[in-house]
Amino acid sequence: MLCNGNKVVLLTATPYNNRPKDLANLIYLFQKPGKSTLRNVENLGAAFDELIAEYKNAYNATKKDSSKKAMDLFTKKSKDIAKRIQNLIAPVTIRRSRKDLKEIKKYAEDLKKRGMEFSEVADPKSLTYDIRPVKDIYLETLNAIYPRNIDEIDEDVQELDKDKTAYKAARYKALLYVKPEFVDKVIRQLQEEGYEDTDFVMKQSQRQLAKFMRRLLVQRFESSIAAFQASLNLLISNSENILKWIEHRETIPVYKKGNLPDIETLRDTADDTLFGVDEALEKQVAQLKNKGLFEIKMDYIEPKFVEDVKADIEILNTIKNNWFGKNEQIKRDPKLDAFIDIVKKQLAKKPEHKGEPNRKIVVFSGYADTAKYLYEKMLQQNLKM
Repeated sequence: MLCNGNKVVLLTATPYNNRPKDLANLIYLFQKPGKSTLRNVENLGAAFDELIAEYKNAYNATKKDSSKKAMDLFTKKSKDIAKRIQNLIAPVTIRRSRKDLKEIKKYAEDLKKRGMEFSEVADPKSLTYDIRPVKDIYLETLNAIYPRNIDEIDEDVQELDKDKTAYKAARYKALLYVKPEFVDKVIRQLQEEGYEDTDFVMKQSQRQLAKFMRRLLVQRFESSIAAFQASLNLLISNSENILKWIEHRETIPVYKKGNLPDIETLRDTADDTLFGVDEALEKQVAQLKNKGLFEIKMDYIEPKFVEDVKADIEILNTIKNNWFGKNEQIKRDPKLDAFIDIVKKQLAKKPEHKGEPNRKIVVFSGYADTAKYLYEKMLQQNLKM
């Protein structure tokens, strides 16, 4: 009935950490910034502009000072801005959570009248599995991709030598290897490419990206051996591609849109009999530059960058061979074994209530590789999907 004769926009209910600008754009789908019909504010656009500016200033302050005190101030400011936004959009916000329906009298009575009730959800249980069959290689791998002291040894390039066995994700932080005398040139190049806070990009952003890649690899490792294997292959390929770019063009490529194209594939497809392969390749690179690619000359970069990329490749290949090589140490997947055992026990349970439909089990995974892996393994166990 609410939709009858009305224009309706369907939005996801997935939780999202909105910034003031995101919320403003959402509200502007239904309200004109300068001619709002909301009676609790004279100028909706001006009110949001003020909140957006306050949030931006507070956020930018954390880039210059990331101390606990500064972050606490940012959190406090964010909560204040969030409260003001809630008051601002209250006339167009309708909240109906499970708690509201159960505790607000008229809703609770309506549910009872209709014979409807919420199911009682039990607290989650943490399930474990026996890691002993792979304990040694498991701990060795975990310490290689994210050693305990990685945050200490990753302050600058020179400190990286403290741990020769650690994956450093050097390919993802090339700017940390820029020679001091060329820093200003690289900063100007970043500015020309549209980067605003170049100091943050040069120091913090690249370091955080490398840490993110290591954390992601740990998460994939913990998810399943299938997800881990796919990530290892991708990281090795990406690092090898960087070395190929350096070999063919004596530059380090930075590509802001998607995966960096393989340089040898570009050379193979640069078949131009009129201009020659090298000139045809330059044309292809020029097209990529129009899409966000820019290159940093190797003259600007410490030689140690190449050494660290090669060391990363060697470490990742060693891990890959240990887990998935011909002489692999792993003959079983204890996590998979435990998972299948749990599923079988759940399926074998008798219904708690008479007339209860066939039991169904929903399995959530953060990664498609893991979901596909489980699906294939469960089919092999003749478990109906």
